[in-house]
Amino acid sequence: MAASELEIARARMPGVPDAVLVESMIERFGRQLDLKPPADLHLAASYQQIKHIRYAEMDWAGMLTPSSDGTFTITVRASDRSHRKNFTIGHEITHTFLPGYTVVQKRCGSSGSATFLARDGRLEALADVGAAVLLLPRRFLRPVFADTPFSIVAMKRIADSHHASLDATLRQLLHLIDRSGIVVDLRQTSDRDGGTQIAVHRVFSNSPWCAVAPSQLRGTQIPESHPLCAVFDGGPVDDILDLSLLRTTTRTADISALTDPYTDNEGNLVMRSLVLATPHQYQPHRCAMPGGPLDAVLASN
Repeated sequence: MAASELEIARARMPGVPDAVLVESMIERFGRQLDLKPPADLHLAASYQQIKHIRYAEMDWAGMLTPSSDGTFTITVRASDRSHRKNFTIGHEITHTFLPGYTVVQKRCGSSGSATFLARDGRLEALADVGAAVLLLPRRFLRPVFADTPFSIVAMKRIADSHHASLDATLRQLLHLIDRSGIVVDLRQTSDRDGGTQIAVHRVFSNSPWCAVAPSQLRGTQIPESHPLCAVFDGGPVDDILDLSLLRTTTRTADISALTDPYTDNEGNLVMRSLVLATPHQYQPHRCAMPGGPLDAVLASN
């Protein structure tokens, strides 16, 4: 079997982390095709010998299937939201750059299903990296983020204009901004007595301000009295809060949050809120200037 693009890149640049290599490969791929947001995923797929993109009801989010003629077919779960479908397509396209791409790839299976297959978590994470770069190319996002108010509503507008998820957009933001920040994924669950609990699912950080790994604080309960719980009560929340329970080096943070529920692989509604937080600054945030890069992106969609 021929070596994958990632294996070739590893040989050329030994010691460079795989995630960096994948980011570079997909960014270069997008430049070669002159892909502009929202990315033409069908065009990108065709250049990787992907002949068909189909939709079907199945337990996993997506599947890349090789054919005897050397081409591939992507199958995407039909019931997923449009932004998740796009991310899945980008994920499967990225698999064609990674080792093992000539065998069937399944993403996000259901452990309760007879068709569930164990995945290589490392390769799946790299495919997610590539999908984010494909949908949210950094060469376009940098000027947009620089011209955008630091609020969850503004980030949602950018995500929608790129046909990407809010979750992926926020994580790209952390890579591209100079200021310290975190994205907190909160989950609300119900207990047997009919009450609700709110806990941390993941925390993504870009600096020592909150030096934790994504899953390190998983399960940390948010006290009922904490203002973060108000995120699940309705619309967006913008406030100055004490986030020391997340091990931040300073207590107060500017937070902007929004509920972002989704349906999981078992068909259950997951009550999720995404929180964007930065160390509290004592001056007003700079507002976007009319006619800037953000307006140009949104006007084109």
